[in-house]
Amino acid sequence: MIPPPGPDRIEAAQARMADTLLASGITSFLDAARGEDSLKTHADLIGKKLLPQHITPALLIDTELATKPPGRGRMPA
Repeated sequence: MIPPPGPDRIEAAQARMADTLLASGITSFLDAARGEDSLKTHADLIGKKLLPQHITPALLIDTELATKPPGRGRMPA
């Protein structure tokens, strides 16, 4: 079994990805179908100045939350 990469390798790969996107003129992107953990990852990378792009996260949410948000009635079909 191959062990997963450590945090340093993952951070380096993410920084290379951000540099490659920026070199191609990509200054923002939609990060689709992500969990809440990705928000912390993005914040950490931005805080370390390793992610210069603007990110719009599209978080995965529970089906019930999508159909009946707290404090509201059912959404129209």
